[in-house]
Amino acid sequence: MDALTFAYSKPKTSSDSVCGTGAEACHDAVDTLTKAELTTLYTNGVLVKNNTVIVPCGIQTSSGTYKTWYGKTGNTSSQEGIGTAFCNGIGNGSRLQENHGPELKAKADALLTTTNAICDGVAGDPAVSCKDVQVVVGFAASAWVSKSNGLSSPAPGTGVSLGLAGGKTFVTYTAGNAVGSKWSPNTDGFNDTNWNRNVYNMVLSANLDNSTGDAAIIEMFKGSTSLMCGSAAQAIVNSFGFLSLGNDASTGCGNSTTKGGLVANNG
Repeated sequence: MDALTFAYSKPKTSSDSVCGTGAEACHDAVDTLTKAELTTLYTNGVLVKNNTVIVPCGIQTSSGTYKTWYGKTGNTSSQEGIGTAFCNGIGNGSRLQENHGPELKAKADALLTTTNAICDGVAGDPAVSCKDVQVVVGFAASAWVSKSNGLSSPAPGTGVSLGLAGGKTFVTYTAGNAVGSKWSPNTDGFNDTNWNRNVYNMVLSANLDNSTGDAAIIEMFKGSTSLMCGSAAQAIVNSFGFLSLGNDASTGCGNSTTKGGLVANNG
């Protein structure tokens, strides 16, 4: 099981004197957004919360995370496209690779030298500096865990944080754990159907036929007693940021009833 939330980056915060004081002071980043706020953000392309202006960035559209994320926020692909247009156009001028912290940080850094009317959060106003704007993008919690644990790359990097969609906590950091296992998935977010999604290993159905299939593949993947569903394999799955699916016959680990096309159901 995986879960989606948002990652965020902000070039300046209240502690940065370069922003000035009083009305010119920078604001702190927002780490929590409700589903309703995310819907509004991706519909309008901007949201103001706690005096912080937030703009959404788009995920590259061939990614399954792209489709799943705009569905989770309650938006259509058209709304997402319009809502993320500003962020997509700054910096390198394109959408972000899925689950790529450094690219999100680069978008935030680009705001330091950007001026646009959207950056004060009020439609129709003159262009203003964007140095105090926060950028957000959908991010798989599993990817945050695996990348932060050094099991995949790139790491999220300095200046990028994982937010709390719907106020839920998606990851846990345990300082005392060994390197490579300090980060783990948190059931608070993963068990929320607003944000979670089941993910599976995919094999050809013919290979799972008990009479004519591939014995090695059957041993590895089919049924709750398969090697993949064993404790050793699931420990590896968990270290990459996924929670185990359990042993439900129709949806759990090792089930062979969940089927779909390799392309049509890639979301």
